[in-house]
Amino acid sequence: MCSRCGGSGKHSYNLRDRDICFGCAGAKNCSRCGGSGIKRFYARDPNNTYFYISTGEKNKIFCLKSFDANVEDIGDIRLREKHEIVLCTDPNKAIKKAKAYLEEIYPNEEKLPKLFTDGVLDAKLSTIIRRTKEEIEMDKEREKMKVVVGEVIRKSAAFRKWNREAHKKMDEGFNPFKDFNYRICDMSLLEINSSARRTKFKSNVHKRFSDICKSLAIHIPANANKHLGLVGEKIKVRAMLLDLEKVETDWGENLKLKWVTEDGERFITNGKWNTAFNKKIDDEYLNTTDDPHHRVLCGDNLYELSLDKFVELEATIKAHNSFDPSEECEYSPYNGKKIIIEEGDGKVIYKTTKLIRPKLIS
Repeated sequence: MCSRCGGSGKHSYNLRDRDICFGCAGAKNCSRCGGSGIKRFYARDPNNTYFYISTGEKNKIFCLKSFDANVEDIGDIRLREKHEIVLCTDPNKAIKKAKAYLEEIYPNEEKLPKLFTDGVLDAKLSTIIRRTKEEIEMDKEREKMKVVVGEVIRKSAAFRKWNREAHKKMDEGFNPFKDFNYRICDMSLLEINSSARRTKFKSNVHKRFSDICKSLAIHIPANANKHLGLVGEKIKVRAMLLDLEKVETDWGENLKLKWVTEDGERFITNGKWNTAFNKKIDDEYLNTTDDPHHRVLCGDNLYELSLDKFVELEATIKAHNSFDPSEECEYSPYNGKKIIIEEGDGKVIYKTTKLIRPKLIS
């Protein structure tokens, strides 16, 4: 009877090997060691190393193992197991080989270490199956497939769980692609429009989320990346306010407004907060909606933009500006002019127009 599992063939559980006993490999009747006699042996001389014949993990061949006893406290025996050599499948020959091995490693000892052979002659080994190289390779492939299939099953289960939770989050008004509770109504217009424009979807969650965003999206003309009119020209134009920015200058705070026309030209206006134009924009154009998708942070204040509203204004074209993201430059602290340190590669140029003396027409 196995002294590790007591003849049950089962021992402690782990995910890889389940509850099989390593002492007898589930054979129940295979002897691994000398049982309670080992403890009595330790109690008499705990500093000795002793040897025993084991049947191995898969119970197919005899092997020789050793234990070192380290007694730290009274009654506390800690064992260190070590594999010595593989013996053979014949129990009598295995005992002879084990004794010969001990005589070889202890040639000058009058008394050899204790060798436990209890139960070896009665042990029943599992049959050793001889495999060809092709069969070994096939078995390896099967093991790989088991790992792959197991991973697929695990990922499928995880996806089904995520799918259920994602639909539940959308039912409650939350963005399913955020780990924290991020409400859809608090998303920026950029995020909403980006999701609404999608035409290919990885899952039904992505499709449903895009449909929700389509109902909230607002069309913004695409950036045409071209200048507006001619420098010095006085023009009338219909435009939508995209963004606003507070700019600190030596003469106080300026309000920089960023616009887009119906045809996609981008331009900016820049002036004092107390100008007639900016006051009218503040009164009639800002804070006119409760829709949080259109909020813009400017300085310490949060403004709400009516992005679905076009206004008509009249202004003079001050300059055509171009920006090369690969260009290195800085601006003079005295006159604000741009100083180019290193020319850009010119592969990408972003164009915008600066307007001055703007007036609202409608």
